Amino acid sequence: AACVQIQDGVQSIYRWDGKVCNDAEVLLSAKTATAQWKGIEAFIRANHPYQLPEIIALKPAEYSRAYGRWVSEETKS
Repeated sequence: AACVQIQDGVQSIYRWDGKVCNDAEVLLSAKTATAQWKGIEAFIRANHPYQLPEIIALKPAEYSRAYGRWVSEETKS
């Protein structure tokens, strides 16, 4: 990833196994190239303690060309 942001102190209320759960969690946002998605997803699945962690990709509607170039350069393998 070109950049990772970690936000501690996120309170999540969700349903799991028929129960309502209320847990403190950490939110991680990673800015990366589409080509890196599968590797990042696999890494999270292998290292996350949850059976079903929230792993989602959000494609921006728009971004600056300079930012796009930066992400592309920083995520080359």
